[in-house]
Amino acid sequence: MTRHIEKILAYENVPRKEKPFRNFASNSLNLYGRDGEATIASLWKHFINVRQKQAEEKEALSKIKKEEKDDNHKIEDISDETKDIGDEKVQTAEKIEEKMTTSVMSKPEKKAVCKAIKKALKKSPKHQLKLKELRKIFKSDSLFNDSFQGKDDWKKVIKEAVKSKKNLKIEGKTVYLMDES
Repeated sequence: MTRHIEKILAYENVPRKEKPFRNFASNSLNLYGRDGEATIASLWKHFINVRQKQAEEKEALSKIKKEEKDDNHKIEDISDETKDIGDEKVQTAEKIEEKMTTSVMSKPEKKAVCKAIKKALKKSPKHQLKLKELRKIFKSDSLFNDSFQGKDDWKKVIKEAVKSKKNLKIEGKTVYLMDES
């Protein structure tokens, strides 16, 4: 029987239901007749027992993990109270830092961004683009791809550049190039 088990384990597509398993075992192991049926029945019982043990082990593991989660939640509840005090200090420090660094870009960066915005808008129909399209252009541009990471960073950079130029205008989510006459 162990020889048959080893052969079945070598296959990747062993059926999980009884009738298909019986057909699979009889054809792949060449087990026919009364002796074959008896062997197939014992193989099926063996596989059922193995699956039950695996299910029990899996259930026990899930219970252990659930208990660990409950313990972690108790610890988190205690630490949340102390976090609130720290969060207030962090927020205050962030506000101070934000006031100190109001500008996202240096002057050379702002100049390069303005130049790139104008270039993109001149190529576009009606000299207008949505913020999203401008972000995509900047992300693909090799000059800017390492400068800023998130979408919000890019929005901030574009808005800051547009505000600094008189011939650029932003309305809603669209950036316009005004006539330079």
